[in-house]
Amino acid sequence: RYALTVALIAGLVSAQILRVPLKKHKNNAANSTRLKEVTVDEQALISLARGYKDGFISVQLDLSPEGRSVDPSGSFASQQHVDADVQLHNNKDVYYYGPISIGTPPQHFEVVYDSGSDDLWVPSSQCGMFDLPCWQSNKYESRVSTTYTKAGHVFDITYGSGYVFGYTSRDVITIGNVSIKNQIFGEVVDQPSSTFVDTMFDGILGLGTPLSPSREGGSTVLQSMVEQGVISSRVFCVYLNKNSSADTNAEVTFGGCLDNLHQGTFSFAPLIFTDRWMVAVTSIDGTYKDQPGLSLPNLNMAALIDSGTTLILLPKDVYSLITAWMYKTGVITKQGLVNCSTTDNLPTISFTIGGQAYPLQGSDYIIQLDDSSGAKVCALGLTYWSINWAILGDVFMRRYYTMFDGDNMQIGFATAV
Repeated sequence: RYALTVALIAGLVSAQILRVPLKKHKNNAANSTRLKEVTVDEQALISLARGYKDGFISVQLDLSPEGRSVDPSGSFASQQHVDADVQLHNNKDVYYYGPISIGTPPQHFEVVYDSGSDDLWVPSSQCGMFDLPCWQSNKYESRVSTTYTKAGHVFDITYGSGYVFGYTSRDVITIGNVSIKNQIFGEVVDQPSSTFVDTMFDGILGLGTPLSPSREGGSTVLQSMVEQGVISSRVFCVYLNKNSSADTNAEVTFGGCLDNLHQGTFSFAPLIFTDRWMVAVTSIDGTYKDQPGLSLPNLNMAALIDSGTTLILLPKDVYSLITAWMYKTGVITKQGLVNCSTTDNLPTISFTIGGQAYPLQGSDYIIQLDDSSGAKVCALGLTYWSINWAILGDVFMRRYYTMFDGDNMQIGFATAV
């Protein structure tokens, strides 16, 4: 394991950058399958499907779908030179996670910083004796915290392969040296599925939109940061390293983005729902040398931009069209495998969002796995599921530095360095 950093920008113009060490988890085939389900809040997302018909979205906000380009240094906090505290060797990552502390004195936890969900939860010291994920993790003990207060609401969150169940409490949450007072969070007492077994993190810190409804009955962490003046704008940015040779560290910054982590300017797309970081993918295109290309126009496919999901998840019909075209080019097998030596010589797949095309090269969307014998296997970082919208996870976000702009209800992308 190696260390990353999460930076918090507490202000718009002359903010001090605070760093929290993050860590990464090595990839294998079993983990890759499981992690695509880790942070999908199934109940909340199924409710979004009510706005769909035959795969087309119903736009919920009165915002122009046209892309907008801005110079983020003119509107958001930025800093040209940031110390790279720890070098990241980021090949074969499955998920990114980092520390927070809860209570007084602080109790330390590792959590996934997750744009695909809303709530903060960690295992409770009151979890059952047969709750294996709990006993593999750090556990919150309310009795030893002088700032603990009881909230008492029962909550549960359903994920793709299971759920977590518990009750709510309030305490001081510390990220770096920034503290959020009286923050509501979940103490999980039951994790009956295998989703969280043998993971390197304890819980999840949801970073949903400022209008995301907390299941826990209070303000989310992001909402509380603004309400308590910890940050001056409802903006956070996510940068994920691509590989072990990268000179910069993965970072989450609150209050603005960092100029040295992207090339060019950001292009923006409006959210299609106020309570999810979802945008419309209007088309997908593919090109490969002089062979016939792929064209999927007029998709109007909703996509959740999710830092807590490893892969790109697509509706099955869309995935089938892409992989059938790639198979015809002769670069992948029917199982979606490729020769690891050819990752730089694969088709380009481009997603159009907000009028702007975002191409992915083979080196972006191919992931390297270890099979049961320890041999290296290269496979598509795309998969499918049975729902008519997509998730653009870490495979996409490693290529594009992402700004989650809750002030203007939009998401911006810029080419990551």
